[in-house]
Amino acid sequence: MQQAAKAAAERGDTKKAQALKAAADALQQGQAQQHQQQAAQSLNKNDPDKAAPQQDKAASALEKAAAAAKQASDSQNAQQATAEQLHQAAKQLAALAQEQKAVADKTGQNPDAQQSQQLAQKEQAIQKQADDAQKNLNGAPKAQQNLQKAQQNLQQSGQKLSQNSPQSAQSPAQQAAQQLQQAAQQAEQAAQQIDQAQAAAESRIAWSTSRRCRRP
Repeated sequence: MQQAAKAAAERGDTKKAQALKAAADALQQGQAQQHQQQAAQSLNKNDPDKAAPQQDKAASALEKAAAAAKQASDSQNAQQATAEQLHQAAKQLAALAQEQKAVADKTGQNPDAQQSQQLAQKEQAIQKQADDAQKNLNGAPKAQQNLQKAQQNLQQSGQKLSQNSPQSAQSPAQQAAQQLQQAAQQAEQAAQQIDQAQAAAESRIAWSTSRRCRRP
């Protein structure tokens, strides 16, 4: 199994390599091969009663190995999914930050009542999209905090614009744009940290697997 893990790592199939290594480690700890050999020896000596406990131990070790492999694979899949969601959220928030910056700029240009209403509607749309991005920020608490602040400022700015008070809306509108941008950067940083951690883990797996396979 260590050879299979090494082959998978060399092919770049790090998920399979990690699962195989976890299974191999579990097999080694459970001494499945030793139990199987002892059971076979007992059977060869026509002693099935003595073989049965060894067969049970081997079966238990194999079950644990399968569970370890599944857990390793599931964990890596979950981490990869989290990173992908954070990358996506970062892009979405960066785009929203640019849209909000444009709204803030127009808010500072003394818009009339109709224009203020249009800007308020634009901010409502931005806030709705920010709510959608919030769902993909698991694993990025700093980004979540800044996004919550941005949503509060978006709400405040939108209310002031709806009341035809663009002067009062400008400051929270600008703050919302800055906070959206900060949230985007923090989400991307969190995603990169997960990517780097996975890459480091995969390197350790490849090194450990290669070392085990070179042992006589």
